[in-house]
Amino acid sequence: MAQGNSVLEVKNLTHVYTDSRSHVETEVIDNVSLSFQEGKFVCVLGPSGCGKTTMLNIIAGFIRPTSGSVVFEGKEVKSPSPERAMVFQDYALFPWLTVSGNIQFGLMMKNTPAKVREAKVTEYLEMMGMKGFEHKYPFELSGGMKQRVGLARALAVEPKMLLLDEPFGSLDAQTRRTMQRELFRIMAQAKKTSIFVTHSIDEALFLSDRLIVMSARPTRVLIDIELKSAKPRQRSDKEYSEVYEKVDKVITAEVSKSIE
Repeated sequence: MAQGNSVLEVKNLTHVYTDSRSHVETEVIDNVSLSFQEGKFVCVLGPSGCGKTTMLNIIAGFIRPTSGSVVFEGKEVKSPSPERAMVFQDYALFPWLTVSGNIQFGLMMKNTPAKVREAKVTEYLEMMGMKGFEHKYPFELSGGMKQRVGLARALAVEPKMLLLDEPFGSLDAQTRRTMQRELFRIMAQAKKTSIFVTHSIDEALFLSDRLIVMSARPTRVLIDIELKSAKPRQRSDKEYSEVYEKVDKVITAEVSKSIE
């Protein structure tokens, strides 16, 4: 689907992993082409192990594809860039740094002046509802708080695109629901083009402007739809229940095929 101002283009993307011992090749991504509009929050769903995270890592520049390309703002992606910031499922915080130090890390890599860094810490901790936690260490934080810090760190470098790899996957159900609402609030302020990988249909329908459903490995696009109902979306909405049923049926079928 390509509409409006596309900030990122995935073109004929194919990726094959080769086992270092057996040299057996496994195709993970099969000729996928997608475009992403500026300012949209896009959720990517699919069966476990289908290649969603691999595709996100290629978009981030952590992995080079076997063939095809990713083009961001007219330039081919060949390496990581602060313009495309990643938020990880396992938080990826530095345990030896405080909350403030973690948020400042990317800014330090950009040689941002100390006063600017400190102002950014204050700004994003207020946005995350964590004012007063500047001097805490990761081991002193709950899972939800750690993910807020990870999100603040990503946003502090002012990326043009945010990549979120199952950021709430490690959280309990209640905290996950809370973080979904918080992410909706934060993204309404930040207004970043975002790609959010998740296993949860409910989460995708609650958060996304657009929903992409991938097949089992080797992955390809099965569903690509714009969600029309206004956000914050109610789980009682007609569109919500209709799309949920459709997506659940497709993913269940893909999971069944993958274990046959």
